[in-house]
Amino acid sequence: MVVGSLAVSQPETVADWLRRFGPDRITLAIDVKADGDRWVPALKGWTEAAGVDLWTALDRYPPSLARHLLVTDVGRDGALTGPNLELLGQIVRRRPDLKVQASGGVATVSDLTAAAALGCDGAIVGRALYENRFTLEEALAA
Repeated sequence: MVVGSLAVSQPETVADWLRRFGPDRITLAIDVKADGDRWVPALKGWTEAAGVDLWTALDRYPPSLARHLLVTDVGRDGALTGPNLELLGQIVRRRPDLKVQASGGVATVSDLTAAAALGCDGAIVGRALYENRFTLEEALAA
């Protein structure tokens, strides 16, 4: 199961689900927007900003409670401008316990290999596949 806005707005509920169903059955999906030099989760279809930054939201899920994180830089989503490697690198360094999936901006196979080199465990490649920028086989090989 993928849990989006609730992972930020109702962390106690989601933490209970993680304890009850296990960390391998739930992926935290946090969409973020740049706000100056901070990353702020975007809620409710990106129409609202959370009252906390990304790091505070992630700190609500200590190591061993959560295992999977899908993070989307909404400024890059669907833009085919490449993933936000700087942000992804920060997440991987700060939370090595999480299996991070990159989302937003993937346009080329080299975007996938760059995310993998940072330590990301996967990536969302919707528009790039739809526009035939590379094949599924090439993506899986990367």
